[in-house]
Amino acid sequence: MFVTQAKRLHSSQVAFITFNKDGIIGVSRLIGLTRSCPGVSIATGDLSAIMAVEMSRDWGHDRNRTVQVCGLTNSDPALLAPIARDVEKIAVPEHAAKALFTTRTRMFEEAAAKITRDVITDELRKEVEDWGLNIFSDPRMSLKDNLPGIDFTIRNMDNETIFSVILDGWSGRLFVNGEWGNCCYTQPRQLQFIIRKNLEACLEKLTAAT
Repeated sequence: MFVTQAKRLHSSQVAFITFNKDGIIGVSRLIGLTRSCPGVSIATGDLSAIMAVEMSRDWGHDRNRTVQVCGLTNSDPALLAPIARDVEKIAVPEHAAKALFTTRTRMFEEAAAKITRDVITDELRKEVEDWGLNIFSDPRMSLKDNLPGIDFTIRNMDNETIFSVILDGWSGRLFVNGEWGNCCYTQPRQLQFIIRKNLEACLEKLTAAT
């Protein structure tokens, strides 16, 4: 799961890696990764601390087990896999969809319901239906790559998907028509804008084809 979560981040997104108590070898691997992959970097203060850990083979303080890293998605999964063996957990800073990342079904359902209500307003639904289309929300605790999220889809009367926008509950990123964007979900208006923009583009293509 560590590799999947790391690759889900966008190139400038920060992550916090907490190593196992017996995972100092993972520190050495992470430092090596930053040297072989310029797109991956460790926060300056944390780099000094973990270099001392690597040399002494002792964590010193428990807080030294958590390292702030940026650019993990820029690395090869084959280089991340060995690090994963020594990782206790990986986390990201707060984002507007963070409540979706939970193992508790009820909490997930409540968070997904709130986001859905805020995004699919009566106004947006009417706009979509006025074009003879429907808008749906499909929240799942295991959506894309076994990570939680909500799949917003626009479908025609034959229930064929015109386009979709997946909101990833782990990273907060948006997966629009099969492509990951570099921005994280911040507010309902942002997702509504993306839906409207894609709806207009799809309708233009349909109109041009007739």
